[in-house]
Amino acid sequence: MSTIISGSSPSVTFSDGSTQSSAASSAMTLIQTIVPTATTTINFTSIGSYSAYVLVGNNIQLASQDIVLLQVGTGGGPTYTTSGYYYQLGYFSGTGYSGASSTSFGGLRLGTISTAINNFYCQIFVASSLVTAQSQSYNSATPYEYIIGSGYPTTLVPTAFQITTNSSTNFVAQGKLSLYGISS
Repeated sequence: MSTIISGSSPSVTFSDGSTQSSAASSAMTLIQTIVPTATTTINFTSIGSYSAYVLVGNNIQLASQDIVLLQVGTGGGPTYTTSGYYYQLGYFSGTGYSGASSTSFGGLRLGTISTAINNFYCQIFVASSLVTAQSQSYNSATPYEYIIGSGYPTTLVPTAFQITTNSSTNFVAQGKLSLYGISS
C-alpha cells in the first residue's frame, strides 16, 4: 500500500517512489443561492457562460400545488422565453408508474411541487442549438419521484434563468435554490 509523501496537483509522489500526474478536472462553482420570497418568479440573472449547470432546490414549498418551470433568458434585459419548450416525464407513486409529455410548454419542467416539503435536483445542459434539462424531485406529502427530460431549441446563448410556476402560484418564503456552473 502506497501513501502520499509529497506533492500536490499536478504531480504526487508516493511512498513506493512512484509518481502520478493529476488529470485535468472540471470545477463546479456556486453561482448564487436564493431564499424564495412570496412571489411567482425567482431570477438568476448573472449565470456566466457555462456549458452545464446544476440547480438544487431544498425545502421548497408553494402556496398550492403547481408545476415548477425553468425559463431561459437571453440578452441584457434579459428577455425570458415563455413558450416552445417540450418535456417527457415519468413518475412513480405507491400505486404504480405513469408518464406525460408535451411539445408546447411554458418552460423546462422541473417537477410538481406542493405545499409539503419539496426537494429537487436539475442538470441543465447548453449546446449550440438546444438547452436541455433533466430533473428529479421529491415531495414529502406524496413521495412521487420524477425523472424528466425537457428541452428548448434555440441558437441564442442563455444569460439568465427564471424559476416560475405554470399557473402563477407563489413560492412560500422558505428553503433555498442554489445554482452551480460546471466548467470543463
